[in-house]
Amino acid sequence: MLAVQTKRVRTGQAYRWSAVRHRGSLGAPTSGSARGGTRRATCGPTVAAGDLGETVKTNAEIVRAASDAVVQGDPLALMGYLAPDIRWSVGAAEPDAAPWFGTYVGKRGVLAFLERLTAVGEAEITDKALVADGDTVVTWVHVTFTGPNGRAVDMDEAHIWRLSHGRIVSVDLFVDTAAVAAAFA
Repeated sequence: MLAVQTKRVRTGQAYRWSAVRHRGSLGAPTSGSARGGTRRATCGPTVAAGDLGETVKTNAEIVRAASDAVVQGDPLALMGYLAPDIRWSVGAAEPDAAPWFGTYVGKRGVLAFLERLTAVGEAEITDKALVADGDTVVTWVHVTFTGPNGRAVDMDEAHIWRLSHGRIVSVDLFVDTAAVAAAFA
């Protein structure tokens, strides 16, 4: 289970990784890693895949890596984790409340989602929990950002990731529709 992980996200033409903190069951941050003094914690075992020295990631590790790719603004890395016919959906009671609400199909659809997400500007995401069971991974995150009208959004989200054969086949994001709608009103 992921204890605390905070990321600052700058959406736009270039996303930037700002900070990641792991605490609790994953240990304290350490220095000397490629992420500027923080350590990337792994979840579950890494299994040797053959003579080539490849490793097979657990579904939790795949989701964490895909999430990191989104935060880092690395769509090419993200595409590597997605099935060609991925379905990425932002469930909302008011589908027109924010530019990124809706359902996106295929890798191009996910790129369209990321492009629409640029309306947020900068956001801070704190991972509160990650639970994996077979081909389903659920993440619980806390998100804060300021909407285009200057209203602050401070909400929890649930993300349900489904995988098949090591590829993400669907992502369902559940957000506080009212909070986001108020920031875009």
